[in-house]
Amino acid sequence: MEGTTDVPSTASAVEGLGVVSSGALEMLYSAPMRKTFLIIALAILGLASVRAVSAASTLGTTLSGRILMQVGAKGGFWYVYPVTKQRYYLDNDQTKAATILMKLSLPVSPENLALLPVAGSSDVGNSALRARLSGRVVRLSGTSALWYISPVNKFRYDISVSPLTVLKPLGLGISAANIALIPVASGFDSPKVAVNGLLSRQQNVATAVGTFLIDLTTLDLDKTTLKIKTDTGNGSDCKGGCAVYPLKTYVDRRKATFGMHGSYFCPSDYASCAGQTGSYYYQVLNSFNRTLINSSRMKYTNEPFVTFDFSNTPTYYGRAKDFLGSDLFSSPNLTNVQAAIGNGPALIEAGKNVANPAWLDTKQRTIKSYRGAMGWKGRIMYFFVVHGATVTDSAAVAKALDLDYAINLDGGGSTAMYQNSAYILGPGRGLPNAILLVP
Repeated sequence: MEGTTDVPSTASAVEGLGVVSSGALEMLYSAPMRKTFLIIALAILGLASVRAVSAASTLGTTLSGRILMQVGAKGGFWYVYPVTKQRYYLDNDQTKAATILMKLSLPVSPENLALLPVAGSSDVGNSALRARLSGRVVRLSGTSALWYISPVNKFRYDISVSPLTVLKPLGLGISAANIALIPVASGFDSPKVAVNGLLSRQQNVATAVGTFLIDLTTLDLDKTTLKIKTDTGNGSDCKGGCAVYPLKTYVDRRKATFGMHGSYFCPSDYASCAGQTGSYYYQVLNSFNRTLINSSRMKYTNEPFVTFDFSNTPTYYGRAKDFLGSDLFSSPNLTNVQAAIGNGPALIEAGKNVANPAWLDTKQRTIKSYRGAMGWKGRIMYFFVVHGATVTDSAAVAKALDLDYAINLDGGGSTAMYQNSAYILGPGRGLPNAILLVP
């Protein structure tokens, strides 16, 4: 780390102007002198204000493009964005840092990127371009490859995978008083806080196959009163013309706090679904009438099934038919089960990526689209949608999130997430089933 940058505070700037003694005030405060004194006082205050603003403006300019670590703030990192001279909070979190830096990145062509020499090389590159992009984060156009151009040496550093690992050695220590002089970018003055164990955000996740933008909602099962429920349009099995509703309808009718689309189904806009619209193969529990939809098909189902008991604890079955022999399946109403949903394929089992491309259909292997997923790490549930991904990409994201278990959900045109009376994603198609978090 480099040393702390010392910049006069606003208080010291004002103190530097001096003070007027009480004796001098008595001399000045005669009637003829009042106007003169007022002008002098305003001039002093005005000069103090100008110097304070100047200090902040100068510091933001001086540290433009730098990575700052606030001394005594448990290692939290900030990035001073050269365009606005404002600071963005990177915390001490690789994923959060990647998300912010991706949003602030400037796309560049392969030709221009080649003119910016890599740190450690003897290349000279283009000095004018290096100076112009000093302090910027650049992204190779059409990819998620990120590079940081250090304002100290004008070399580029690859921050595509673990940005803070690369940026920390380049960081500059700074005191709380001095960093306070640099304006904070709106919305970045503090990290988001979970409410009733629920936290939603958008972030980029670096994986072995690239960086992907995701919408993620997590639920801390030990810090919430919300209940995980699954709901269905039909109250019983249905083979065609099945009831489908917008996600908002499911959320509103159950007074849910959060909702997300569920399993694959046959939509009306697929020609191959004629006579089967709204139907689905997978098992889903209607938590509200206690009916397990498609229970008769369970003995044939080799794809995953997840149940939740009345403490929200998830149980994973690699094949839905394995549930038939479990104690939980003690009656048609699944006495010990609060919610349950099946879909496929499995993404993560016991911490391992198990999404085998050979088991996927062509669309799942090749089409880059929205991909929904659900999983957990310990007592933290994850509900997320990966943007522009195949199913194997989604599995890589789940692995990068270090999940214990995860299954694929529907996506594409059926994608929908809803919270706080608004869609996070969607509304998409009408849905025959949904996952809800209910007070």
